[in-house]
Amino acid sequence: MEVGFESIRGKDYSSRKLINKKTEKTIGKEKIINFKKQKMDTKNWALEKAGQIEDDFEGFDDEMIFELTDGSIYYQKNYKYHYYYAYRPNVKIYNTDFAKILVVDGIDDYVEVEQATAIQSKIINNFNGWSGNTIFELQNGQIWKQAKYQYKYFYANRPNVLIVKVGSKYIMSVKGKTIQVIRIR
Repeated sequence: MEVGFESIRGKDYSSRKLINKKTEKTIGKEKIINFKKQKMDTKNWALEKAGQIEDDFEGFDDEMIFELTDGSIYYQKNYKYHYYYAYRPNVKIYNTDFAKILVVDGIDDYVEVEQATAIQSKIINNFNGWSGNTIFELQNGQIWKQAKYQYKYFYANRPNVLIVKVGSKYIMSVKGKTIQVIRIR
């Protein structure tokens, strides 16, 4: 699969659209792919990894964390919303000099990602989502608090959590839903 991008806002790479329709031209021995007036040489794109999302996939949203079955973790760098449900879909990670993207089988879209490391634990009791000042006690002894107001209700019994440090903030993921948190203990 050859991957190309259409720039929506000039050179702002944070909002590209995956393009599958293309026209090809050969100039000498070099193949150039023309993506709606933007020429992009695909020889610089590299498939970094092919894998599978660990659990349910519910599309792209703000501050999403994607855990693959091999244990690698990726953080969605820029806001993009695209709802799509799939259970354990196959994914591909591509990279170039300027970006790393995650492409999910079944949708013609992608999101720019960054590989991350995470704290992995469990919430020690029943979980009902978050409501503004929610405290999260983890099995590893750490205690985290919701950092910004957001309300999301969903029930889970002792769910697994991932906490990823992104810049100076921490993002916690529970069952594919994310919230910014701060560590209390």
